[in-house]
Amino acid sequence: MATKGKEIKPAEREEPDVLWGFFEEGEQYAEKYVPAMKKLAGDEIPIIKAGSLAILAFGIRSYREFLFGSAALAAYYYMSKDDGSLDGAVTGLSGVQLARGQYLTASFPTFIETYQSFKEWKDGRFMTRKQILKLFIYISGFYLGLKKYV
Repeated sequence: MATKGKEIKPAEREEPDVLWGFFEEGEQYAEKYVPAMKKLAGDEIPIIKAGSLAILAFGIRSYREFLFGSAALAAYYYMSKDDGSLDGAVTGLSGVQLARGQYLTASFPTFIETYQSFKEWKDGRFMTRKQILKLFIYISGFYLGLKKYV
């Protein structure tokens, strides 16, 4: 089917984002009915990010992996100037665990990070400084996991 005159670009679509509302509702439910989740995440960290990091914590096998996650968190914090974000640790540990084949613990955090990137891309923010930094941390973790350095 050919369109005459006007071509629709990806950023101009008017389709509603069906899945993002599900995540926001789940987070609001957890904040309202599970007080321990709110204490765990604090005021500035989204619960879904704290939950992703908690899932990844079950897959940590060595002290070096823990140190890499801490270093990735610090690198992301200082380079992106994003207060209260766990993105560095989540992306770094996801890369390490996917490289080692730990799909059970790494799949949900990787899905959340990827979905967030697609949502930003749909909003017109493509390859921002934070996205490039997260991609670099993820690739570093994947490489270190493949080579068994971590």
